[in-house]
Amino acid sequence: GLEVRMTKRKLLGHDILKQSAVYPPNRVALSTSQVQTLRHNFILLQKWKFSFEKEPRTDDRSIVITGLPSICGRVAGLDDFFEILAELNHFRGGEIRPAFVKRILASQAF
Repeated sequence: GLEVRMTKRKLLGHDILKQSAVYPPNRVALSTSQVQTLRHNFILLQKWKFSFEKEPRTDDRSIVITGLPSICGRVAGLDDFFEILAELNHFRGGEIRPAFVKRILASQAF
């Protein structure tokens, strides 16, 4: 498997990015543009280990966050979710590494 050596500790690929359950799940209201960004980038957000569901009996702009990514054992927060939505809103293709991932990986470097 993937092994990262330029860190303070030895990390294997499956250690780097995991999903952590949010308990209790967090209900959040999104703006119209955030909803569009979320719909357009649904698969990419799942790839980065965000999980959410539409809350029944609410307006179209509310979701329930059920899982957040954990990178090197540090769990992303709701601010990171909103930050990646803002990043994706301006994203026009290619690869993306969310800012919170860059911060955490940089903190693991020598």
